[in-house]
Amino acid sequence: MEENEFSEPSFGELIDLVRLYENAEKNHEPLFLDEDNYERIVRFYEENREYNKAQRVLDRALEQHRYSAFLHTLKAEILVKQNRLHEALYFIDEAEKLDPMDVNTQIMRADMLLWDGQPHEALQVLQHALQICEDDLQKSDVYLEIADVYDNMEKYDEVIEALKTSLRYDAYNEEALNRLMLNYMLSERHWESVKFHEALLDEHPYNHVAWYNLANAYMSLKNYEKAHEALGYAIAIAEDYAPAHGLCGDLKFLMSEYATALEHYLDAAKYDKPYCELYYKIAECYTRLNALGKARAYLRKAIGLDAHYHEAYYRLGELYAVEDNWTKAISAFERALKICPESADYNSAIGIAYLRVGENEKAIHALETAYQLDAEDISNWINLALAYMHVNNPRKALQVMTEAEEEFPGYSEVFYLKAVFYRDIGKRREALVNLQKGLMLNFEMHTILYDFDEEIINDVEFTEVIQQYRIP
Repeated sequence: MEENEFSEPSFGELIDLVRLYENAEKNHEPLFLDEDNYERIVRFYEENREYNKAQRVLDRALEQHRYSAFLHTLKAEILVKQNRLHEALYFIDEAEKLDPMDVNTQIMRADMLLWDGQPHEALQVLQHALQICEDDLQKSDVYLEIADVYDNMEKYDEVIEALKTSLRYDAYNEEALNRLMLNYMLSERHWESVKFHEALLDEHPYNHVAWYNLANAYMSLKNYEKAHEALGYAIAIAEDYAPAHGLCGDLKFLMSEYATALEHYLDAAKYDKPYCELYYKIAECYTRLNALGKARAYLRKAIGLDAHYHEAYYRLGELYAVEDNWTKAISAFERALKICPESADYNSAIGIAYLRVGENEKAIHALETAYQLDAEDISNWINLALAYMHVNNPRKALQVMTEAEEEFPGYSEVFYLKAVFYRDIGKRREALVNLQKGLMLNFEMHTILYDFDEEIINDVEFTEVIQQYRIP
């Protein structure tokens, strides 16, 4: 299944509308548009954070629709995003004068009070908004706003109750469903989430977002069979619902079904605008399927969406390292480190890569940095010790491992590595003593000796000692 480029059906029409407006503005030409089209242009600029341009659109719109409560409220909304609360209040007051029964105006006023640090006053406004609601859909939106206020007050139980009430008025309110799922997950109330969504689905069995939420709850409970069943319903109801495909991809990846996971991730990219983490997941599937070229291509796509996505640079470096392409691996690791220099993993990776190309000083520096950043990870001690041996500095290598012995007294790897080092510098007695310590701690781990030094397999004395500790 191939990935298609995301395309929004109305995007081309929107661009044409924006160009029409901009040409009229540039040439000082008259242009009359209805409120909906003005809102579309404003939202376009808002999405791109071009708030001043959005304000100019609204100025023109209000000249033509001076009695529109909606446009006055929209003007206030954009002013709030520019932290111009005093000016926004004027337009909210004007909107309320024009239409005292407009619920959206009250919601916007509550937003402004919340921004101004007045959550209790915001709740009072929203209680008034509930009294003037004309239908259940409006009540659902008001309770969604009430959830915002409680979230600001850090009253998380009330947040969940407000969202549940919102859904009682409109079971298909997608924003309420999404936020309820998130709050259940953050509070780790997974069983409560299961019960709520199952009850909701009993009354609204074709609610694909509720099925998706139910799957998330079961995933958190590690009931993967139930999660898979719920996702099956979500996709059957709405085949183009990208989040369900993404979560199904996660589930299949956990089950090591990488080809199926890949199909779902590609579907998620097809049905919605891709994001860098999704491209990364696709790359991981291709990696598991040993299609490293395609994996690297999708990592580059991820980086194309976010040039600061250091995890993708690091993974790209790892894939080059697998193929012994150390020059490109180093280049990728350098990019990751430029963004995230405090990562022990990145410093360790580039240190090992430097060793492979003979850049020994850089290698030691990077591996020492990794060790200093994360001394709790024994691999950083081992990598640094091996690097010292690589540059013929056994004294430093043994010093690192002796210190590691104090930090990790029960780790057989420390003694096996010391045995290798002592053997390499001709201290047979010390080598055999450390070999015996390693064998007593963990016999099964002795095979790492051959990873450290392949010649040990032909060392008769080492082999005899190992045989003595072998359990019949």
